[in-house]
Amino acid sequence: MTIDGLAGYVPQRHEFAWDFPISVEDVVMTGRAGRLGLFRRPGTADWEAVDEALERVRMTDLRARPVGQLSGGQRQRVLVARALALRPTALLLDEPFSGLDVPTQELLSALFTDLAREDRAVLMTTHDLAGAMYGCDRIALLNRTVVAVGTPAELADEDELWMRTFGISTNSPLLRVLRAVA
Repeated sequence: MTIDGLAGYVPQRHEFAWDFPISVEDVVMTGRAGRLGLFRRPGTADWEAVDEALERVRMTDLRARPVGQLSGGQRQRVLVARALALRPTALLLDEPFSGLDVPTQELLSALFTDLAREDRAVLMTTHDLAGAMYGCDRIALLNRTVVAVGTPAELADEDELWMRTFGISTNSPLLRVLRAVA
């Protein structure tokens, strides 16, 4: 797959000024800023992109709420919607599941799977190794450099790679979990 076009970025949620007095809808519109330019006001296509993004993360009912009143999971969904409002061909995610409850993790996992099926590239960093083994097509193990890249099935039985990457022992429960989900 080649990536032609735009990339949307979702930071870890702590990298946003949640106390700024702005609505959910307006935060999502900031994802369109690069397309709007410096002095152009949002048009119909921009608002349609925001509506679509809010729908995809199931936040349309909270569009007018100030972002400071949102829960952690809702805040993460707003950041994902902001990236989706750009209508990117690639989505870059930094620890998208960190601190989220299970229903929100499931919602976002399903969304990321749908995006991949729509032929969009989805690239994420995560410490949820079991989730990555279950939900990703390809995995790169990193420890200051790329240690290995492959499908979950290709990496599942490579204990030495996992031990070298994460500094775990041969008795680590992580190895059993990774094999079980592959």
